[in-house]
Amino acid sequence: MKTLVINLDAAVERWDRFRQSSQVPESDVVRVSAVDGRALPDKWVHLSKWMHLTHEPSKFNIMPAIGCFLSHRKCWSRIVEDQLPYALVLEDDARASQLAGQFISEYEAKAPAIDWLKLCVHRHRDRVDSQVDINMSIAGVELCVDMRGSKSTAAYIITNHGARKALGMTKILAPIDHLEWLHARQGLLFAQTRTNLFELDAEMESTISPQNNTSIGRLPAIMRIELVRY
Repeated sequence: MKTLVINLDAAVERWDRFRQSSQVPESDVVRVSAVDGRALPDKWVHLSKWMHLTHEPSKFNIMPAIGCFLSHRKCWSRIVEDQLPYALVLEDDARASQLAGQFISEYEAKAPAIDWLKLCVHRHRDRVDSQVDINMSIAGVELCVDMRGSKSTAAYIITNHGARKALGMTKILAPIDHLEWLHARQGLLFAQTRTNLFELDAEMESTISPQNNTSIGRLPAIMRIELVRY
């Protein structure tokens, strides 16, 4: 499976570390130059106005989030341009578990009709009840949907069909790791694995979209998104 790895040009050490630790065959790996949101030209600032409606208007937090979105968008464009049926998209701090190889192999043998399948998510103890089984498993790993949304875009498989849908997004309402807004606006069908197949490298926390403690508002994300859906 073609693997697209997002990496900032200045982060040479991170790229070298990924290559040394990756279990993905090097012939399948394509490095995608990440967009540094902190250095975005003024022509991209207009995208931030939509996120201001759902998030606190903090440029420190929002502009890197836009850069992260545009980085993933480059991957989707590559999938469409190269006519790939699907691809594995990784941020450079994602590290494969022992289950990843077998899962990816079986995925290719029976690719499910899911636009976006997350292989690494930030899990919350109080969200167990919101995870709904979809009666599907790959390599013994169960798939589910989190009705409250699940964070992280460190590792996922996206289909060509899903990439085309995602490329239709022209308004950025929330950071890319909040999938609710892509589902609400673009109709993407998404799911996640109950077991993380990729984990984040604790020593190499992503610099694509650094986080801070900025509040994201009082309303739940899906409610805030509905307010500006059309």
